[in-house]
Amino acid sequence: MTQHLVTGTAPEGSLDDRVDETLTEALKSVLGRAGADDDALFSDLGGDSLRAVRVLAACWRSLGVELPLRSLTPATRLGDFRRTLREASAEAARIPRQPRGTELPLSPGQEGLYALYRADPANAAYNVPLTLRLDSARSLDGADRPDGGPAETRIRTALEQLARRHTALRTVFTERDGRAVAAVRERPDPDWHIEDLSGLPPEEREERAEALVREVSVAPLDLARSPVRATLIRLTDDSVLLVLVLHHLVCDAWSLRVLVDDLLGLYGGGDPTGDGTESPLGAVDAAAWERGRLTDERRERLADFWRQRLDGVPGVLELPADRPRPAVRTFRGARIPVRVPRTVVGALTSYARERGVTLFTALAAGCALTLRRYTGQDDIVLGFPVAGRVRPELDQVVGYLTKTVPLRIRLEDRPGTGTLLTRLHEDIAAAQDHAELPLDAIADAAGVRRAPGVPPLVQCALVLFADGREAVPPPGLRARLMDPGTGTSKFDLNWYLEERDGELAGYVEFSTDLFDAATAERLHGHFVASLRALAAADPRQPATRLPMLTAEEQTALLGGAAPRREDGAADGGAEGEADWLPVHRMVEREAAARPDHQALWHAGGGVTYGELNARADALAAALAARGLGPEDLVGVHIGRSPEQMAALLAVLKTGAAYLPLDPAYPAERLAYMARDARLSAVLTRGEAPAFAVAAQVPEIIDVGAVPDTAPGPDAGAGAGPDTGPDQLAYVIYTSGTTGRPKGVQITHRALANVITASRTDFGIGPEDRVLQVVSFNFDASVWEIFMALACGATLCLGPPDVARAEESIESVIRACGATLMYLPPALLSLVDPAAVPGVRLALTGGDLIPAELRRRWTDRCRFFVAYGPTEGTIVQTWQEHTADLSATLPIGRPFDGVRLYVLDAELDPVPVGAVGEVYVGGLAVSRGYRDRPGLTAGAYLPDPYAGRPGARMYRTGDRVRRLPGGELTFVGRTDHQIKVRGYRIEPAEVEAALLKCPGVEAAAVVAEPGPGGRSRLVAYAVTPPDRPDLLGGVRDALRDTLPDHMVPTRIHRVPTVPLTVNGKVDRAALPALADVDDDALSRLLDQVEGLTPEDGRATA
Repeated sequence: MTQHLVTGTAPEGSLDDRVDETLTEALKSVLGRAGADDDALFSDLGGDSLRAVRVLAACWRSLGVELPLRSLTPATRLGDFRRTLREASAEAARIPRQPRGTELPLSPGQEGLYALYRADPANAAYNVPLTLRLDSARSLDGADRPDGGPAETRIRTALEQLARRHTALRTVFTERDGRAVAAVRERPDPDWHIEDLSGLPPEEREERAEALVREVSVAPLDLARSPVRATLIRLTDDSVLLVLVLHHLVCDAWSLRVLVDDLLGLYGGGDPTGDGTESPLGAVDAAAWERGRLTDERRERLADFWRQRLDGVPGVLELPADRPRPAVRTFRGARIPVRVPRTVVGALTSYARERGVTLFTALAAGCALTLRRYTGQDDIVLGFPVAGRVRPELDQVVGYLTKTVPLRIRLEDRPGTGTLLTRLHEDIAAAQDHAELPLDAIADAAGVRRAPGVPPLVQCALVLFADGREAVPPPGLRARLMDPGTGTSKFDLNWYLEERDGELAGYVEFSTDLFDAATAERLHGHFVASLRALAAADPRQPATRLPMLTAEEQTALLGGAAPRREDGAADGGAEGEADWLPVHRMVEREAAARPDHQALWHAGGGVTYGELNARADALAAALAARGLGPEDLVGVHIGRSPEQMAALLAVLKTGAAYLPLDPAYPAERLAYMARDARLSAVLTRGEAPAFAVAAQVPEIIDVGAVPDTAPGPDAGAGAGPDTGPDQLAYVIYTSGTTGRPKGVQITHRALANVITASRTDFGIGPEDRVLQVVSFNFDASVWEIFMALACGATLCLGPPDVARAEESIESVIRACGATLMYLPPALLSLVDPAAVPGVRLALTGGDLIPAELRRRWTDRCRFFVAYGPTEGTIVQTWQEHTADLSATLPIGRPFDGVRLYVLDAELDPVPVGAVGEVYVGGLAVSRGYRDRPGLTAGAYLPDPYAGRPGARMYRTGDRVRRLPGGELTFVGRTDHQIKVRGYRIEPAEVEAALLKCPGVEAAAVVAEPGPGGRSRLVAYAVTPPDRPDLLGGVRDALRDTLPDHMVPTRIHRVPTVPLTVNGKVDRAALPALADVDDDALSRLLDQVEGLTPEDGRATA
């Protein structure tokens, strides 16, 4: 089975004929001209310096002659070049044979393989099994079966002759002075076994034969004794299986075809010497020739080519896996049979021919486009094999000559399909011309960082076997080549395809550490769909826009994004609007139904629904009297208390919206928020806060001065203007990429939808008691407050700052009798479920959820993980977890009324299993950023899938994968935004605050794993080298301007902020540059369980 991009057998005829034929083919391939007069200049034929390189490379591949570039310039006459080529070909020395019986060095490629063998001799990934089924119309054993039979004797004789012909089968490998060496034995010493299954019943016989083939194929080889093992399995009198297992050190895919042809010829009585004169060159001869060619100068020239070609290449192709990648590669794998239909192959071949490229080029393009849709990456590396048979005398060599080379496919510029194919065709040729270095050496030359458990540089490969002919057995014998595999995979994902009768057939091999068979099948199906689309594409059409999904898939992905509401308003349309209620009206409904039911619990006592509603009405009347109403924004600057609850309800009753202003936040940040939000008023207790005065807020209202009884005939439940669904309910400030926080505007309909879904899915009712401990400035507090008060439950108000409270969070939960709570993972980990038996449902989200934390809570109560950005109104998904879920933690599926699209960069839906960016649609979408039209336009896009004019969707920046069941799993961010302790943080905002600190010249902020695997914020700052004391005051300065969750846990000093080749901050390189402190206490604290979120140190 020959591999793509290799030279075929040497043409017959004289040397001059071979030179002329080679030159004709080179000119035709490069210039599109088959012939020309010898007096013609190369430039007359359309030649230039670039095309000269390609012609010279083609001559080198076919003739083994390497000519300098000056031998073919635009001014060179064709006849002169022909003479030069003939002379050089005549002078080219044959590859010398190495002395047998001596120890010889390995080729560079063999050295890498031997290192893998020595590291794990039992690894079957580099076993190359060759299984032949031999069937005869007459008995294979004849009458002499007790003595082994004439056919078995002929098979063994043929194998011995095969080993004499091909020295690779007699080559053993040992070590001398710490270096691997090879030696060719004079006589073969095969590891020969016979298994007789002919006496078993047919069904059992076939099963046992399959099992034997698998066992033999994966059993380790002892390379010091023999690189080959032969097993003959007798099935019947007419059928045997011959299993040859060779190590990859002495055999590649090309070699298998040579071995099959020679073995069948020898079995039929062919000449053991092949051509009647001498045996072919051996693997050791080819290895010595390769080493001799790869001089230091040549190696450096090749390395320089790959350095330039792979500059800035991503080290990992982020294929969405079904399981986390293990830290150490196991090479465990499996394969599934696949095919590309004849209609697709025919159309694709014609399309490629019209573009002047090969079928393999088109296959590589289709593969890259498929991988792009699955990974979201525009820079793809695809491995492909080059057979390395660059000299005619190497055609019949059995050995390891194949090289896997990387093909970099860049799609950032959104090339047309025609442009992409032309570019790939040239890149494939260039890669082939520089294929002498082993893949490890190429990765090292390119400076690719090695990641644990990841194959270096190439994680996905594409192989096309261009020679699909069947083996030709001698008369009277039928031979069928079988390839059951070894249960291993050298890469994460591999396509092996062979041309057979106009179609492509083969298999996909995949790492079972990462993928299920269903995932591999889905990937191949989309690969075929990409090829079908490519074959029909307009050459000018952007390749990245080619459809890959079927109409059924598209409908399932988009139609399933938003479960329809009972009122029919799946996409947030006007249907059923008469049935909805704003949350404050829901609270009034509960107060009217159960006025004496406890609405609030706090350390000082309790408040009933009737009392809370009356107090809110009184405050609402006072606000309305001051002219506050719809679309006004009112700040609530009151600590966690019954008065805080009454105040925010009062704001909503007037038709205005509220902005939470947690008194624990720094005054400077509160002043910024008040100015930026253009507050109409601030509600507070006692004296006017300084920040409100500084921000020149028009109205500062002391709620303590407002009487409890609302005056006037219109006071009471239900008072206030009607509230429209698109009316503003509240504004939450989030971290900003520009260094300034921005206000997200949430509508009443969006908020009501979250609360209604929560009541339904969590079964919230009057018997529930909901814990409220999240900061008032965090939108999870809105969720806590209204999924209690709007559902008739009791809201349990925890201490103002639970992290600094004297009593533990467990004590608070027990004291209030909470049955339902939301806690970020960092806080939840501090709670022992056994200590709070009254909790029936726990919610968490926003950060890493350790498996142990999940197990603890799923054993005790219902446990949900929620997900969603603030711009999508608190959360958009939740998922109930059980203890027996896989290690992959889904973040859930959208609840009623919410659409979540998983799209690529062109806003096309990605397939199930692929990675894409989440866009929020439906009822969840907020208005946008307050007074930030530019930012709003960039993040809130027209929704092309809503079916309703004017609908928008929010671009989250979160990368997720949609599971076959519809759930989503979080993958990462498209930018550097991070989440710490459930808070969304833009590093740019923290970096801007750092740069305002005295002495900080440059800074970078990242999230790094802390104790228990949870993320913590770490800063790297450049300060004057003679002032190591400066960092000591930086953290205190940050506390004056940033909330606690945005203050870095660690601040390290670095000499510089490193940049990538593209001029971006190289965040991965920062830890290595840090001036790591020697503080033993600091290192000890990292190991202490229960490290509080605020425990941080500045280190210098």
